[in-house]
Amino acid sequence: MAVNAPRSCGIDRYVRPVSGKRDRWWFRRRVPLDLIDIIGCVEWRHWLKARSEGEARREAIPYLEETDHAIKLARAGNWPPIDDDEIQALAMGWWTDFREACSSQLRLRTGRADAWLNNIDPVEWALANERELERSVDRYLTGPRNLEWIMSPELEMLTGIVDDPKRVAGLRRNKEAMRQLLSDCRLHHHALAKTWADVWRERDRATERVSEAMHMGALESREIERLLDGPSPSTSSRAKDIDPIFTAVESSLRPLRFNDPDGDDDLIAQWARWPGKRGKTPGAKTIYEARRMMRKLTAFVGFDDLRRLARKQIEDWIELLVKTEVRPGEKMASTTVQQHLIQLRALGNFAVYKQIIDANPAEKIVFSARPKTKVRGLTDAEARVVLEAARQQTVDYKRWLPWLCCFTGCRLDEPAGAAVVDIEKVGRYWVLNVRLDHRHEGASIKNESSVRRVPLHPKLIEEGFLDYVRSLPRTGSLFPSLRPDKFGSKAGNATKRIGPIVRRLAAIMPSLADKSLSPNHSWRHRLHNECRRLRMREDVEDALIGHAQEGSGPGYGEYAVNDVLGPAIEQTRSPFDVG
Repeated sequence: MAVNAPRSCGIDRYVRPVSGKRDRWWFRRRVPLDLIDIIGCVEWRHWLKARSEGEARREAIPYLEETDHAIKLARAGNWPPIDDDEIQALAMGWWTDFREACSSQLRLRTGRADAWLNNIDPVEWALANERELERSVDRYLTGPRNLEWIMSPELEMLTGIVDDPKRVAGLRRNKEAMRQLLSDCRLHHHALAKTWADVWRERDRATERVSEAMHMGALESREIERLLDGPSPSTSSRAKDIDPIFTAVESSLRPLRFNDPDGDDDLIAQWARWPGKRGKTPGAKTIYEARRMMRKLTAFVGFDDLRRLARKQIEDWIELLVKTEVRPGEKMASTTVQQHLIQLRALGNFAVYKQIIDANPAEKIVFSARPKTKVRGLTDAEARVVLEAARQQTVDYKRWLPWLCCFTGCRLDEPAGAAVVDIEKVGRYWVLNVRLDHRHEGASIKNESSVRRVPLHPKLIEEGFLDYVRSLPRTGSLFPSLRPDKFGSKAGNATKRIGPIVRRLAAIMPSLADKSLSPNHSWRHRLHNECRRLRMREDVEDALIGHAQEGSGPGYGEYAVNDVLGPAIEQTRSPFDVG
């Protein structure tokens, strides 16, 4: 759990002495009255092992996070939480039940003993639309149901949910779980039916209307040919007026372009506006890379249309990328090739999710990249060489970014994009406040736990960093001379300029040329090593370094900084303290 216990959250209210027991404490917190029926209990209670009040408050931090998270989920209508394996088992159970019921009805109606869904026209058995799917899943959850064809491992998990009325009621209340369940059930249904029965019927009617219009001379054959080749916006309005269904046919035949030079509604533009499961739209650099990669694909296959893309064409493209030389004698890295496939798969999954296409052509294509060289931390000797070289620099970011990264373990963009006001005092500690408030428009922070206050190491203050901060205008950037790159990121330019400086120091210490050493990111690994040397609590280590955590998100207020994070950072050694 992330450390998240600002004094304003009132952790003291929940740490109570045990009656009749000396130096023993409970964590006790009442469930809000309006959530008692939803969560299913009146109070959370945990026995704490601590022997002092301060230790008890620190030990209670994970329980505070856990209960905050439960309240947040319950208020959003997502309690109790359901994991992905359970959702998948429920979806498979629904599909088995639905398939057996439909097959039985088909046998009775047709008199054919071999009447199964895979050899009968989907119009005969497919669900009509989304509303019918919701009703079918609801009937399945309430029962009765036929699960005899489910394999035994999945059956045990499945019956543990559907045979428990309380769990079923909780599942039906959980909005996010039900959305995911309906999505998985829809994928099972469409894998065989391809689409809804209503859509099949509309397509048949559209075909009949178009044929009739051609027979009557209301639609010329050359207009149909132009439509099949990829209709332009100037397609005859007379043809469109024949029937509104004609417009639906035209839409289904129009190319689904990755990059449309004449408009801003191509597939990548739509994907760029979608927040996805993480609730965050892709950044400018991600969108730029997506367009660049898909231009390579369309140049290879000779067209820009996801609807026409076949699996064999994608496999041939991946094979070409593997053989591509990026520099004389140097092939494209396997991880870069894999990233091209990941990007294509993401766009295809988005189109399926939005029901623009029925299946993702890249979904089952597998390409395994060779494992990358693992990044290691700088040794104390290497750190001393780099920090001493940074002392000689006169450019602000070249002077201070290596020192900040060394003693805070921050990702490079966290201090590089900071403002002067992000250096503030919390209690008795100066901190770097990593947040979005004062960064450029479109800036992002890796995850919720990365928004944090990192105490500054005494060695950093002794080096004169606060004197540097006080010399700057209060309303400006922490590193005024560092210009952002074309995507608005200051870290991009800082990497290009600091990296070569570190590599040139290999003349003094050859190990600084090691490929497993990253000139900027290896500082994070060094701080990790220090924390593990101290056997620091894992939640405190992750809170300092900003790793993703469960719970309601890190707040890092005065209590956490002064009682947990500040003392922890003081225990870590400076490279100059080690012989």
